[in-house]
Amino acid sequence: MAEFALILWPFVAPVFFLLMGPGRGLIWSVAVGYLFLPEAIAIDFPGLPSYDKVTAISLSALLGVILTKNRLDMSSTVLADPKITRRALFLLLIICFLGPLGTWQTNPETLIN
Repeated sequence: MAEFALILWPFVAPVFFLLMGPGRGLIWSVAVGYLFLPEAIAIDFPGLPSYDKVTAISLSALLGVILTKNRLDMSSTVLADPKITRRALFLLLIICFLGPLGTWQTNPETLIN
């Protein structure tokens, strides 16, 4: 049953996108996927990385965005301004690089090799 849920998820999650639009569909598909898909189950296809909960959620989100890319209206959002978009992406990039540094500095565990 768990494998069935993982295999079925990329076909179920895009329904959220088609019914609710791209923004809400992405939020709902990721949230419901993290809540209801099995955690410790992974399917190993030969020659491919293991197909688990995170992979299923990522692939379904990508599929949903591709299916609804024409419905996205950027003209009414703040991110329509390229200057604000560049600043937001730069800020996210800085956070991605500085976040692990904070973890590294405050981690009292010793590295055992």
